[in-house]
Amino acid sequence: MEVRAQLGPTLYRTNVNCHPRRPAPTPDVMDNGPLHRLVRMTDGTLYQQNGNNSAHSELVTPVAGLDGGVMTGVSNKIAACQQDSLAVLNDGRVVAISAQGGGSAPRPQFVVTGDGGPPLGNAVNVFCGEYSATKFVELDGGFLFGWGQNDKYQLGLGDRVDRAYPTFVPRPASLEGPLKDMAITSENTLAWRDAQANQLAIWGSNGPNLHLAFPDGGPLFDSGYPPGVYAQPVSFPTAHPDIQSIAAGDLALFITGTNGLVYAWGRDTNVAQWFPQGRYPWGVPYQIT
Repeated sequence: MEVRAQLGPTLYRTNVNCHPRRPAPTPDVMDNGPLHRLVRMTDGTLYQQNGNNSAHSELVTPVAGLDGGVMTGVSNKIAACQQDSLAVLNDGRVVAISAQGGGSAPRPQFVVTGDGGPPLGNAVNVFCGEYSATKFVELDGGFLFGWGQNDKYQLGLGDRVDRAYPTFVPRPASLEGPLKDMAITSENTLAWRDAQANQLAIWGSNGPNLHLAFPDGGPLFDSGYPPGVYAQPVSFPTAHPDIQSIAAGDLALFITGTNGLVYAWGRDTNVAQWFPQGRYPWGVPYQIT
C-alpha cells in the first residue's frame, strides 16, 4: 500500500540531516511494517526507521546500496513486510532488505529466480503481509509470482509447501491482469484487480476459525470447510461495492467502498467487535459501517 508521507521534522533528529552541507532528503512514499518503516525519498534513495528497539525507534537509517553507500534508483513500489522488506528498482529488479535490530544497517540482496539464478526482472509492484511471511511480486503484464510462507495455501499454488523463490501464481482468466493492491492475512490472500475491472480474488485457508465462503468450497459453515487452494472470486451477499481500498488484519479482511462504507469478513479476534452478535466468524464481506 502506498502512502504519501508527511513525516515532519522530528523524523530527522539524527543522522539523516546531521551533515551541515548535506540537505535532508524529502520523503515521498512510506510503508509501515510491524517492526520498521520503509521510506522512499523523492531522489530515489531508500531509508528505514526501526521500531523494534526503543533506543533506536526514532533513528532513520539509510538502506545500504548493493555496492555500498545509500540504496538509490528505487521506484515508488515498496513494501515493509513482517520480516524482509521489498523494493522495486527503476530497472525492474527487486531488492529484499533484512531489517536488523539495534539500529544496524539492513542488508539488501536481489530477489532471484532460483538457486544461483539471475535477479528477477520486469517487476512493477511488490506486496507482503504484516502478519505473514508470504510475499508477492507482480511483473509487467499482470503476471503474479509468490514465495515464502505457504502453510495455509497463502500462495495460491494448490499445496502447502513453502517456496524459497518466486513461483508463478495461476489465476482464472476472469481474474488475470494487472493488480491494484493485495491484502494478506496470516492465512489468506486477497487480490484486487485493477480499478477499472473492480474485481477481487481470494485464496488460502478455511476452517472452523474462518468459514470463508469460497464459491467452489461448499456452502457457508459447511462441516468440511474446503480451502481455497487456488484464486477464486469473492462472494458478496449483496450488491458489489465500488472498491476504494482493501486491507488485512491478522485473520480478517477489509474493503472500503467509494461510498465510504467498510466491509469485513474472516475471523474477528476481538469477539464480535465488528461482526453481528452470534454470527462470527463471518464468511462473506459484511458491512460494518
